[in-house]
Amino acid sequence: MLLVLTSRSCGFCDVAKRAVLDAKFYLESRISHSLMAEISFNVLEADSNHLPSWLNFKHYPQVLLLPAESSSSGDSKILTGKISKSSIIKFLVTKLPQKLRLVLALELKGGSSEDAILSAWNVQQKKIDKLDELIKREKYESWKMKQNWKENQKLVEELERSHLEHELLIHPMYFGENLTDTIRQKLYSEVEGSCTGEHGFVIGVTSIHSIGDGEILSGRGFCLFPIKYAAIVFRPFKGEVVDGVVTQVNKVGLMVDVGPMACFISKHSIPSDMEFDPDSNPPCYKTKDEDTAIRQDDEIRLKIVGTRVDVNEIFSIGSLMDDYLGRVD
Repeated sequence: MLLVLTSRSCGFCDVAKRAVLDAKFYLESRISHSLMAEISFNVLEADSNHLPSWLNFKHYPQVLLLPAESSSSGDSKILTGKISKSSIIKFLVTKLPQKLRLVLALELKGGSSEDAILSAWNVQQKKIDKLDELIKREKYESWKMKQNWKENQKLVEELERSHLEHELLIHPMYFGENLTDTIRQKLYSEVEGSCTGEHGFVIGVTSIHSIGDGEILSGRGFCLFPIKYAAIVFRPFKGEVVDGVVTQVNKVGLMVDVGPMACFISKHSIPSDMEFDPDSNPPCYKTKDEDTAIRQDDEIRLKIVGTRVDVNEIFSIGSLMDDYLGRVD
């Protein structure tokens, strides 16, 4: 029950009465009759009614929220601050018993109690669905990261277990206390920059695992040393995106050096808006508006679409038919 206490000698009591009536009419137009019946509005003049002592105040007006059966001031809640329609509605929404407070807030938001509950449920359900989707995505990303980590760990373990092998022929003139240094230098000069079909291009030797016992070749005097070593290698794979330098431009396509590897890009793997211009100096592939052109010595980004592996060489085929491929400015 909402109780408004006024006094005849109070100048603000009429204002309070009007505010209570406005709040009542506002609620009646927006909430159900059953809920409105739960909230009764009463205006009493303290001068004209015999009120309990706990309802006597020094100043009026006073707005109180009382339970259905109240026998003491401890059961009441008092509106503090300015009395207005909005403050009274806010007072009800925040001070009513929890069940009534929730239903009142829902009905004020969505219409009837049933519609308001459904509307609030739909809003919450959407939030729950979004959270579920986010959790599923995070779980998938976490699972994916774990899988990638496991695969990387396997790769690291395989790399740690793996090594490259090479045999060195050493002339007898190098036999002596500096033999180990000679073997190292000869290994670097022979394998760095070389290519094997199994491992790819050897960029640089990082460490030497072991130098085996040498075997003297009969009739020659040379000694054969088996070497196991680790190295940084370049082994291109299908789908890899790499940068290279254009070395040739002709009507059939482009030849590109990707580090030590040669790569051919057919004209059919160059975007259709770029055409070969033999009259340009030097010849190039360019767009009609000449905004973009690919010439000899230009650096481009390409995707490897195929490789051919020989015993001592790797040749690849590339494409520019994808996003973010082409000339690198």
